Amino acid sequence: MRDGEKRTAGVLRIFHLPAHLAYATMLVNQGFAPVPSPTGKSLTAAQLVDRVSWDFFDVLHVHTVELASAADLERLCEMARRRGIRLVLTVHDLHPNIETDEHAYWEKLRSVARQADAVLTLTAAAAAVLASRAGLDRGRVRVAPHGAPLPLDLITAATSGSRGSGGLAVYGALRPNRNMVGVVRAWQLLPAATRPGLRMLLRSVGSADEERSADQLAVLLSAADGERGFDLDVRADFLPAGDLLRWLAPAGALVLPYWPITHSGQLELACDLGLPVLAPEVRTLRAQLCHSRALAHPVTWYPATELEEPTRFSRRLVEVLHAPPVPSESRAAFFRHRTAERTLLLRLYRSVYSGGV
Repeated sequence: MRDGEKRTAGVLRIFHLPAHLAYATMLVNQGFAPVPSPTGKSLTAAQLVDRVSWDFFDVLHVHTVELASAADLERLCEMARRRGIRLVLTVHDLHPNIETDEHAYWEKLRSVARQADAVLTLTAAAAAVLASRAGLDRGRVRVAPHGAPLPLDLITAATSGSRGSGGLAVYGALRPNRNMVGVVRAWQLLPAATRPGLRMLLRSVGSADEERSADQLAVLLSAADGERGFDLDVRADFLPAGDLLRWLAPAGALVLPYWPITHSGQLELACDLGLPVLAPEVRTLRAQLCHSRALAHPVTWYPATELEEPTRFSRRLVEVLHAPPVPSESRAAFFRHRTAERTLLLRLYRSVYSGGV
């Protein structure tokens, strides 16, 4: 056991970077638990390195290398090594979501992955890509499935009634890899008399997003003003789980207009809700569903290039709304799977955090 872990007699204190991730807060067991930032605000890699004391945590769990410089990440790894703090890296994205320089992104990812004590990703397909591109032995990359992105008790309450049939829903933050405008343009091509409703939620939209995505926002706001049936909700905050579930309740299908994409917590949430989903045809995305044989979820897969072809994509929007419902017995089996999956995931993380890898 390393020095950082010796400071706690029982529960290992895990500091997640960034610390605001909803699913990271669910990584808690009798052997480990997340700790908040001592400042009350999410710390950047540079801010954490510059702190005099790291005594508030035993294990550092890094979830992304984006929005941190290569120099700051190198300092972070060096500091963890010098202070005897175990460093765990989770790699969910094999492409950057915010940054535009993929080469620089992979240089940072490769450096941190090689210095981390443990490296995790979501699927065997992603692990193979990560090991190859980062120059790691395949055995060094552990597979930890995403699991339910929101607490199961909230999901159960949200699905106790009948599913909505209120058209299409799209939500998420404004990112370079998310083509929200493509969905609207395809939807506008559908016949007005039979066109389903389209609801779009843009969350965590800050001043930087408004500046970076000004053209996209202008198109969306104009469509919201001029089109019946299009409801646009732009929020500066990150919606609490309960609010998000209430927003999704009327939806008949969920659309994932992302490219490039490696994984999706929204795909997992659609499974939890029994909600048909339209998703880009990507090997690692399909692999997320392989662990759940209990549920043949209604996913309509589309070639990612169709996002740039409104006429073809509009047909996909109609197709997903005609997906068959999930039988109740399959739903019950899936929830049993989720419960067992969570037990296995927490056992895996306990091993990773304590050094049993």
